[in-house]
Parts: sequence; C-alpha cells; structure tokens
Amino acid sequence: TPVALIPILLLFLCHFLMKHQIKRWGRLLVFALISVLSLGLIFHLFPGFHNWRIATNLPLSPHAFPYNLWLNFDTPFIGIFPLAWTIPLIQSRPQLKAIFKMTLPMAIVGIAILMGISLYIGMVEWNPKIPTILFVWLFSNLILVSVAEEAFFRGFFQREVAKWLGEGFWASVGAIVATSLFFTLIHVKW
Repeated sequence: TPVALIPILLLFLCHFLMKHQIKRWGRLLVFALISVLSLGLIFHLFPGFHNWRIATNLPLSPHAFPYNLWLNFDTPFIGIFPLAWTIPLIQSRPQLKAIFKMTLPMAIVGIAILMGISLYIGMVEWNPKIPTILFVWLFSNLILVSVAEEAFFRGFFQREVAKWLGEGFWASVGAIVATSLFFTLIHVKW
C-alpha cells in the first residue's frame, strides 16, 4: 500500500546521500539510518507490505523442522539501492573470471567443511530430495533474499565499516568479522 513507500523513499534518499560522498560524521549518521531502515525491512516492521505465505509447517524430511516459506517484498529493498549506486559491479569478462577463480575454491572448501561438521555433529542428515516448493524457494532465496542481503551486508555494511577502520589487512579482517557477527545476530531467530 502507499504507506510502504515511506521507508523505501527514505532508504533511497539515504543511499543517494551516501553516493555523494558526504563527510565523516554526516556519513556515520546516514550509515546508521540506512542500517535501521534496512533492519526494519528485514524484520518486516514497516506497514504497507503484504508478503505472501507460500508454505506453512511443510514437512520436508521425517526429522526436519517444519518449513515456512514467504515471498517477502520488503527485504529486497535493502539491496536494490546499494546495487544501483554504491557497489562497484563487475565490468568485464576477465574481471568475472578472476573473481570466480578466487572465490569458487574458497566457497567449495567452506561449504564442504560446514557440511562435514554439520553431518558429524548430527545437525543435518543426508536425505537428498526435490521438494515440491523447490522453484519458488529458489526464486525467493536467490532473488528476494540472498542478493539483497549480500548487497547490504557485504557490499554496503562491510565496506562502510572497513572505511571507518582504515586501510590494511587487520582493518579488512575487522570489517569482515564485524559484518559476520552482525549478520549472525540478525539471523539468530531463524
């Protein structure tokens, strides 16, 4: 409904201000406002959004927690404006290849380690299947959630924290750790 435009327009304005290189304390204030608005959108605190419930208490496996799936139309806005204005996007095929060459092996190793640990401690069990909601789930998680969250947390939040910490290896590590902890705290309820 029209009231949903209020947080969207405020977020738009804040990212517009960030694009124009506002100074240190003003930038911190706008950064904080973007973070608060984004959290409000992530936690569905603003009125006017009517998200669609796709599945409720769906059993995907015999021992799994029942699964709920929503198409959330408020969450994507946390990533749209950083993607449009502030995140440097891939400019060429060689740049894309270089990024894949660097990140793909780390992703594969990281996923293998996490899955191995999860299987070993019994958090998950091997039970491959194709759920009935697969295609809706892929759309929801890849388009409406993952891209938006990565754009916000890694592309916006982490970059801004890194700017505040300064240059160098430990500043980068600090920004990654701070962003990862923030991301984890946001997702604890899930």
